[in-house]
Formats: sequence, structure tokens, C-alpha cells
Amino acid sequence: MKNLDDIIGISNKKAVAGVGISNKNAVAGVGISNKKAVAGEGILMIYRLILVTFIALVVLGLSAVFYDYYIDVRDVEARIMAKQVVNCLAPDGIFDLGKIAGNEDKIMEYCGFDKNELKRFYVSVVVNDESGKEIKKLQQGDSGALWVKQIYENKKGGSIAKYEPGVFPKENEKNYFSIVLFNFENSEKKINGKLIVEVLVQHEF
Repeated sequence: MKNLDDIIGISNKKAVAGVGISNKNAVAGVGISNKKAVAGEGILMIYRLILVTFIALVVLGLSAVFYDYYIDVRDVEARIMAKQVVNCLAPDGIFDLGKIAGNEDKIMEYCGFDKNELKRFYVSVVVNDESGKEIKKLQQGDSGALWVKQIYENKKGGSIAKYEPGVFPKENEKNYFSIVLFNFENSEKKINGKLIVEVLVQHEF
């Protein structure tokens, strides 16, 4: 019959063996968990890289579109300039011819436009009486824009289109403003008349 010490020794060995197996299983479980965590972080990192790359491509694409696409507003500028000149010459629709005397070739300066704008704009105003007879012609600016306009009238589209001057009036657009003329031929009599306006706006390139 086995003595008590032998029985205790066997039990201790079994206990140690059991603890060793448990520790091995625990270590194996931790190792598997760590591998899964590392794999999960790797997948998340790939997802983040794809997302960042996509955002960068979108930003670059929008930037390229913004900088490459040219919005032409010169026709709008020409139309605004024409209305401002008419409002300057004939406030409330009455044009006092005596006030413009001596400024026939300085119409833009007379109306308060900056001298720097003379390089880009050309303004012409023909004053007619009610019969259509020309009374005065007012102008100022870069008259070279007139022959540039003629060149582009014969060459539509293409890469050079962005250099075409902005124009008022456009084709089929009314080019005159009905006004009342005052101080005509040193007379205080008021007569009906028209301001025939043409404005050209050069490119900024």
C-alpha cells in the first residue's frame, strides 16, 4: 500500500501538470488574440490609406477644374459700363450737352472711372437728335480694341476665344438709350434724342 507521501507527490505532479497545460492554453489564446488584433489594425490602416488617397484625389481634381476653367465676364462688364455711362451723362434721362463741352474725348474720366481702366475699356457714345442726326461723338479708351473685335468676328471659337473682347451691344441687342437733350445749340429747348453706346472690354491675360 502506497504511503501518504507517495500519494501527495503524485497529486502535486498532476496539479503541476494541469497548471502547465492551463498556462500553455492561456498563452496560446493570448497569441491568437494578438494576431487577430494585429490583423484588424492592418485592415483598418489600409482602409484609412484608401480614404485619405480618395480625399486627396478629389481635392486635386477640384483644384484643377477651378484653375483651368475660365469664366468670361467681359460681356457683363461691358453691359454694366454702358449703363453707368448713360446714367452719368443723362441722370433722370436728361442729357445737358453744355456740361460735356471740352470732355468729348475724356468720357470715362468725366464719368469718374479710374485711369487704369482706360487700358482695358473703350467707350464710344454717339448723341443723335430725334431725326437721327449725329450731334456729338464722345469716346475714350483703347481704340485698338475696335480692330481686335473685327478680327475675332471672322474667327469664332478655338483656344484664342478667351482673348476676344467683351462687347456691348451684342448681336441683336438694343444699342441705344432714349433720352431728352437739353442745352442743344445754346438753346434751353428740350428735344428727344438717343445715346448710341458701344463698349469694348479687353482681356486681362
